Amino acid sequence: MEARLERLGTLTTQHLASRDGQPVLLLEGEQGGRALGPEDMMDVAGAEVPAAIMVRGWLVARGEELTEEERALARTFVGKP
Repeated sequence: MEARLERLGTLTTQHLASRDGQPVLLLEGEQGGRALGPEDMMDVAGAEVPAAIMVRGWLVARGEELTEEERALARTFVGKP
């Protein structure tokens, strides 16, 4: 499964760093190529922020626009059922 997060990266379970169905966030841009878990820190406008916070913000902001698969992937990443 994959979900594209605009200007951030891609949530995916199709990466070597993904284990047991736990998605990773593949970053793009200047931080591109990194695969992050929920607690891994990423640079956001000069501040270090856990990846789960960014994915949670995307989930809240996009809400109803997302497919059920995208919502499920994001919820799994941030640790919500």
